[in-house]
Amino acid sequence: MPESPPAGHGEIVLLYQCGLAPEKEEIRFVVPIPVNNRIHPVHIAFPKYESSPNPVNRARLRLDGREAGTTYPLVDLEATAVRDLWDQAPEIALRAGLRAAGRVAASEAARKQKHGEFAMLGVFLAGAILDRADLRSWLTLPRDIQVLRVSAPEGAYEMGLELLGGGSVAVAPLKDVPVRAGGITLVNLRSVGIRGKADYVAF
Repeated sequence: MPESPPAGHGEIVLLYQCGLAPEKEEIRFVVPIPVNNRIHPVHIAFPKYESSPNPVNRARLRLDGREAGTTYPLVDLEATAVRDLWDQAPEIALRAGLRAAGRVAASEAARKQKHGEFAMLGVFLAGAILDRADLRSWLTLPRDIQVLRVSAPEGAYEMGLELLGGGSVAVAPLKDVPVRAGGITLVNLRSVGIRGKADYVAF
């Protein structure tokens, strides 16, 4: 596509927010830690991302029934989130290790008290219940953001939008969408699963 639209043409920019960002899930396991000839089972919890199934991978734009193009990736938010969590892994592991060391120390202190075995059991159960991974994340963000730029002669168009994946699912068309010479018509499309909704602004 040329850098600027030809004379008498405007530009249409389709911004497509596709799917849902991955959700964090918790991985839990028990680590046996030997202290003073005793084994202390310690619960460790880590977060990991679980991708949300998405049957759609791109969108197609039609102008008055004629195909104008399909979107291409701009930002992969899912990959960015996974990479960011991986970068935080050493810090998360360090915090988990410090919490585990604190529970082992508490367990040893409880063992030396009266009814120490019951106190140790209480510390163990408290650790199992209270130690949780940080599962906070932006669940309403899209999985990825895609874009399509095309030029069209000045006029008013019916814009058809189709979600593409294993098949094609049409979104409710936008009618009488203006394209002004030298102007930009921004179309925002959001989809979750096979449901999509679009709106636009022209300037």
